[in-house]
Amino acid sequence: EACAAGIEAAINPSDHLITAYRAHGYTYTRGVSVKEILAELTGRKGGVVKGKGGSMHMYAPHFYGGNGIVGAQVPLGAGIALACQYQANNQICVTLYGDGAANQGQLFESFNMAALWKLPCIFICENNKYGMGTSVERASASTDYYRRGDFIPGLRVDGMDVLCVREAAQFAADHCRAGKGPIIMELQTYRYHGHSMSDPGVSYRTREEIQEVRTKSDPISMLKERMLGNNMASVEEFKEIDIEIRKEVEEAAQFATSDPEPPLEELCNHIFSNNPPLEDEKKLRAGDRSLKSRQRGAESRNNPEEEEEEREEKMPLAQLADPWQKMPVGGTAGEEAHHDPEDTMGDDDSMPACTVSPPVVLVSAPQGCRLGLQVLVGLI
Repeated sequence: EACAAGIEAAINPSDHLITAYRAHGYTYTRGVSVKEILAELTGRKGGVVKGKGGSMHMYAPHFYGGNGIVGAQVPLGAGIALACQYQANNQICVTLYGDGAANQGQLFESFNMAALWKLPCIFICENNKYGMGTSVERASASTDYYRRGDFIPGLRVDGMDVLCVREAAQFAADHCRAGKGPIIMELQTYRYHGHSMSDPGVSYRTREEIQEVRTKSDPISMLKERMLGNNMASVEEFKEIDIEIRKEVEEAAQFATSDPEPPLEELCNHIFSNNPPLEDEKKLRAGDRSLKSRQRGAESRNNPEEEEEEREEKMPLAQLADPWQKMPVGGTAGEEAHHDPEDTMGDDDSMPACTVSPPVVLVSAPQGCRLGLQVLVGLI
C-alpha cells in the first residue's frame, strides 16, 4: 500500500504510470473505484474495462496497466516518456517492475536508450524479496537493484513507509522534470501472501518471517501509530474511516457478484478505436464481396483467361488436386515409361523419366481443425 499511495502523492494526475500484473493498488490510486476493480476481477460488465481485462489488464486515463508479460512494460514506459519529451508537456512516466523482472535484457536496453535521450522516466523496482517462489538472493548475483542502471542515478527507499516513498518519488519527479534524464528507485517492500492463488506462500519462507514483517513494518499500522503519536488523528476518527471503508468494499463485492457478464455481441468491440459494431462489419464485408464478384464477372466476360481462373478458384479442393493424382510421380501427364539399356542398378524400369520437378498439390487439413486451413504438400 505504501508504494502505490506514496508514488501517487508525489506525482500529478496528468503524469503517466505503467506497471506489471500486480496492478490493483495503482488502478485505485489512478482514480478507478473499488466497485469497478472488483467487478473486473469477476469479469462483469461493470468492470473498469467491461469485464474483458480481468486481474492483469486494468486501465484508466494516464494509466497503462496491468501487463501480463514479465518486464514487457518497461520499454513501453520508456516509450511513454519519449512521447512526453517529444510533446514538451512537462509530464513524466513512472515505470514499475518487480525484482523478478530485474534481470531481463529489455530492462537494460530501456535504461540505455532512456539515458542516451534523457527521457523523463522514473524506473521503479518493487523489491518484495521473492520473485514467485524464488528469493532475490538465489535469483540475482547483485541484489542492489537501485544500482543496476550503472550510468543512471538510483535510490534505495523503504517501501513500507508511505512518507519515505512520497519524498523519494517527489525527488525523482523533480529530477526528471528538470531535464536531467531518468532515475531508478528500489522500493524495499514485502508480499504477505503467495504469488498467486495456487501459491500458499509458505513453502519457500517461514510463517514466522511473515508475521515479523506484519508486526514491525506493516505500512498501514506504521502510519496509523505515527498519526496517533503526533495528534494528527484520533482513535474515533480511524474507527469511522474503517467503518466507511468496510461498507464501500462490501457493496463493491456484492456488485461484483451480481452484475451481469458482458453479452456476446460485445466480444469484438473495443479492438480498434474506430471499428463498427460486429453486425455492421458483417454487412460491410458481405457487400464488399458481392461488389467485387460482380466487377470480376463483368471483366471476365471480356477475358477468357480470367474467367478460367475464376472457375478454378470456385472449384472444390479435391477437383483441383485430381489432375495431379493421375500423373506419374516425378513426370508429366502422358509420358511413356522408358527402358534404360545401361540399367545395372536393378531399379524399376517402369518408372518414367524424371523430367520435371515434383508437383505441389493442395490438400485439406485434418477435420479436427476448426479453421479449415489448407497446407501445401510436395510429392516425393
